[in-house]
Amino acid sequence: MNVALYCRVSSKGQEDNTSLDNQEDKGLAFCKSNGYKPVIFRDASSGANMDREAFASMWDMMKSGEVQGVWFWRTDRILRDLGIFHQLVLHVERTKCKLWIDGSEVNVGEVAGFSRMAYESVGATVEKLSIALRTSEGRRRRFEEGTFWFGRVPLGYKRDKLRGIAIDEEDSKIIKEVFRVF
Repeated sequence: MNVALYCRVSSKGQEDNTSLDNQEDKGLAFCKSNGYKPVIFRDASSGANMDREAFASMWDMMKSGEVQGVWFWRTDRILRDLGIFHQLVLHVERTKCKLWIDGSEVNVGEVAGFSRMAYESVGATVEKLSIALRTSEGRRRRFEEGTFWFGRVPLGYKRDKLRGIAIDEEDSKIIKEVFRVF
């Protein structure tokens, strides 16, 4: 049986940490111990939407029957949104794929399996909202303190952790010369 190993981190900046490799190693060990052939999918993208390259490829392979099961380490690695949970459950039922969270098979067609996925999906969604709230509160506070700059820093300035932006002595010479000439 071909089993999709779905591994995800939230952003491109996290690709170099060990999480993707750790997830993949756990999935490979699962496949090896059960005699399954792994098909690896890795994303560095938010779990809050389905617009993920590897996720879309896995979805298509489930639909075509190229993979007959899906393994992921934790529910929040495959989704962080209740709408995606609903779509995933329907897709798993339509394709008759098996589903495993870490080493535990989850049958979403039964109350216990559906409940487990629903409960974990609610937790993942709440965590997504909590992260967004913490991030926006931190930005708001830094903005009020004058230590946060939105967008690109203008020529002649640089990012400064304490003040938001500060004069870049080298680049400011260019700006001063432009103003002197014109």
